[in-house]
Amino acid sequence: MNLKHLTFNKIFLDEVESTNSFLIDLNRSTPQVNGTIVVANHQTKGKGQRGNVWVTKKGENLTFSVLVFPCVDIKYSFFLNIVSSLA
Repeated sequence: MNLKHLTFNKIFLDEVESTNSFLIDLNRSTPQVNGTIVVANHQTKGKGQRGNVWVTKKGENLTFSVLVFPCVDIKYSFFLNIVSSLA
């Protein structure tokens, strides 16, 4: 993936239910640029994998979501999962 296509539009929030849900809803109402990041000081209803809850303490955790539209050939798309899980 070529990072020159990312703009890193940053949105900072003090508190939000979920950075992921916020970013999804925001992108649906107003399409966001590739690389938009939402950072929150605290999230109250964070989402984990497979429906698990992501519990955080205010000001003590990294809570952010990044919107990325990868330009990757479909045959390499599985590697995005591998890279993101290792990161």
